[in-house]
Amino acid sequence: MARSTARDKWRASGIRLLKKMLEKPDLSLSAAIVDKAIKQYGQVAKPLQLKTVVNLARGRNVILLAGTGFGKSRISELYHNLTPKESEAVVVVLNPLNALGDNQVLEKKQAGFTAINLTKLTFNPMEA
Repeated sequence: MARSTARDKWRASGIRLLKKMLEKPDLSLSAAIVDKAIKQYGQVAKPLQLKTVVNLARGRNVILLAGTGFGKSRISELYHNLTPKESEAVVVVLNPLNALGDNQVLEKKQAGFTAINLTKLTFNPMEA
């Protein structure tokens, strides 16, 4: 019988996340996300960012309405950081405006992510 390790993965709603993260209670998971945010951004994540990422990690449906400059982009990045690198996970972010989507793609590429803004004009069989 194979031995379970911290590197094992677990599926929640079809999403593969790091098992060692998901085994944590919400407070410990939040603390781990805070640590990742500090390492990546040099800042502590906001309470609503943490709550949103924890709920996503738990496989819950989430809708977040927040104003410009709140840091919604960081939520998808923090969530993505909970996935094993070898899984090549994809996180889809919906943007209501093409210009905002272009800005988000630029930010993601500068952060080292692969990103594309799919619009009516750019969505074609090659991109799909």
